[in-house]
Amino acid sequence: MVAEAGGERTIWYFNVDKQMQYPQPEFDATVTSSPGKTRLRLTAKVLMRDVLLQIDRLDPAATLNENLVTLLPGETFTFEIQSELKLTKESLTTRPVLNCANHFGMK
Repeated sequence: MVAEAGGERTIWYFNVDKQMQYPQPEFDATVTSSPGKTRLRLTAKVLMRDVLLQIDRLDPAATLNENLVTLLPGETFTFEIQSELKLTKESLTTRPVLNCANHFGMK
């Protein structure tokens, strides 16, 4: 169940994560770069719960605008990464860098 009020969103799950049957993560991704900044834009095709971008696995000095983002099907979120390294779509969108709760409770 999804509830929104005052610009905030809450998603209620009717079971604990370890008993949920999340689908295999499916998404579209694009990466754009400028000096010192990379943007990873994810568009979910299925519910993706608690998307976690572990950027420190690629660059321990990197920072992110946000983490642990839940996306409903069709929603888009852009991770803004501050890093001097050249980061690729492949390196940013595969495990162990990109994870979500879906990986741990797949059908």
